[in-house]
Amino acid sequence: MFEFWFPFSEIEFTRKRKIWCDGVLHLEVQELNPVSFLIAGIGYFPRSISPFEIEFHFTRIRDETPAFTVLRFGQLDEKGGLRTFGHDTNYLSVMDLRPKTNLEWAVAVELTASNTNDSE
Repeated sequence: MFEFWFPFSEIEFTRKRKIWCDGVLHLEVQELNPVSFLIAGIGYFPRSISPFEIEFHFTRIRDETPAFTVLRFGQLDEKGGLRTFGHDTNYLSVMDLRPKTNLEWAVAVELTASNTNDSE
């Protein structure tokens, strides 16, 4: 799924621009509480950029696998389509404009871990 949103095929293009090879222009990590954190940033499309967020929520501090993860990508425009920004747009201004609620994101998905060991 990430390969659809972050164009890994653009590695040469992103290297020339001195950005991360996976198409991430900017990345911030924020602790939400002792068992949850948020990764927010700006991802690159071949001709535009857009914000994204990934939240990781664990049950206990030492858990290796999150209980659930929330993936958010892209901002909705006024017609309900994906709003993107030109690659020359200041990415910090895009970070400031990123959606504040799930309804404002183009994609907002919660992924829940399956419990593979029900005997515990």
